[in-house]
Amino acid sequence: MTTKIYVPCDAASLSMGAEAVADAIRESGADVAVTRTGTRGLLWLEPLLEIEISGRRVGFGPVTPDDVPGILTRGEAHPLCLGPVEDIPYLKSQQRLTFQRCGVIDPVSLDDYKAHGGLKGLTHAVAMAPQAIVEEVTESGLRGRGGAGFPTGVKWSFMPRFEENPEKRPAHIYMVANADEMEPGTFKDRLLMEGDPHQFIESMAIASYAIGADIAYVFIRGEYTECQRKLQRAIDEAMEAGYLGSDIFGTGYSLKMYLHMSAGRYICGEESALLSALEGRRAVPRHKPPFPAASGLFGQPTTVNNVETICNVPHIVNNGAQWYKSLGLHKDGGTKIFGASGHVARPGLVELPLGTKLSEVLDYFGGIRGGRELKALLPGGGSTPLLTQEHLNTPMDYEGVGAVGSRLGTATMVVMDDQTPIVGVLKNLEHFYAQESCGWCTPCRDGLPWVERILTNLEAGKGNPGDIELLELHTKLLGPGKTFCAHAPGAMGPLESGLKYFRDELAALIPDDATTPDSTQAANAVSNH
Repeated sequence: MTTKIYVPCDAASLSMGAEAVADAIRESGADVAVTRTGTRGLLWLEPLLEIEISGRRVGFGPVTPDDVPGILTRGEAHPLCLGPVEDIPYLKSQQRLTFQRCGVIDPVSLDDYKAHGGLKGLTHAVAMAPQAIVEEVTESGLRGRGGAGFPTGVKWSFMPRFEENPEKRPAHIYMVANADEMEPGTFKDRLLMEGDPHQFIESMAIASYAIGADIAYVFIRGEYTECQRKLQRAIDEAMEAGYLGSDIFGTGYSLKMYLHMSAGRYICGEESALLSALEGRRAVPRHKPPFPAASGLFGQPTTVNNVETICNVPHIVNNGAQWYKSLGLHKDGGTKIFGASGHVARPGLVELPLGTKLSEVLDYFGGIRGGRELKALLPGGGSTPLLTQEHLNTPMDYEGVGAVGSRLGTATMVVMDDQTPIVGVLKNLEHFYAQESCGWCTPCRDGLPWVERILTNLEAGKGNPGDIELLELHTKLLGPGKTFCAHAPGAMGPLESGLKYFRDELAALIPDDATTPDSTQAANAVSNH
């Protein structure tokens, strides 16, 4: 009897040798059928091989090609056997919603997607009035999962409606998904799109129907080549199946969807800069108002949403707003994909209720690598202020993280142990933000390289008296309201928190015999003025 074997083919797993494992299985001569999947988020176990035994998928990992013959021969007696995958505590205790099919299905098989509950949301949605969907999403409390946390339904409600005056409808109304995912340490959207692209497409179709859009764009970074291949294939499948294109499900509603490969700039996380790039122009933030809902892509009404945000929509439509709200532990409803990289024992992704304590989230990632202590972490990407040991009881939701002076952001954490020099962390972050500045306004264009220079000198033991004060000055000069967009203020978030929690560590890097240069005196004079 043919044995079913599942091998991931997402970018993360491929980078760790999944293709060579799949080849070894095919070349083994065994009577097997290999299905390629996404990752379940257990990145420390990739490549994770799954074999169907007695009706259950049994996991083995991490697997190399040399392990394959022994696994095929010994089965569950092999030392890499993890038992039934669904019983792995790391998975079993999660509340997987948007991530429920990732690692389970063939991502480019529409039949597999439908067999696991796919398209129910869209079928339900097109039987509803568009405004009713907007109201349901608003009532659910769904907030943007890309970092800003703005209420999704409220954002949709800003879009003009033309049901009563169809003659006033503009040439096009656009739905745009931000799949650029340039936030440092963030990789959740990629794994969602690679592991379950049809969920994302179905979600985009529902959102487009709700706001009245006839054209949808997926703005995706050029480096996501594996993601692009899977999405384009899934879009083509959706067109052939009739859940994209003309007269979807016989409702009269039509939607075209296009995949746009971007040049990859951090500033495209700002929605108006993204729209400028999508139009083929320089990625520079626009003046507001007008807001995209009034004049967005090509001057037409437009909504921009993050990938993870959108992927929640079918579940809300299927199960209702109150059900979705009940998933969160506090005010914020729903689940959240949390990620961790850096000094954790088990890097990867988990999906948990919003409001789960930081300490509990870290436990899913095995705690700090090597049994060391936590020094600091970026809770949601490079632009979020640092959290430390004192914040381990913080509820990981928008209000909880905000209450301790940071932001939930993307909720993909970069974790640092107690041996990590904070100056190096801050320098690397400020280097990134200096490189990614669009250069539109002077404080950002010139101030960020200056901050990087100060931190570089501190790291090299060449700091000067007054450098700490200079850094503090920059957090004010580049703070909210001082620049055209939020790029520079975001860059100041980790710096300001670094000065707050690790001021003595940074000050200790200034040599005792250092002298104050004229530039520092001048800057201090500006500060005093």
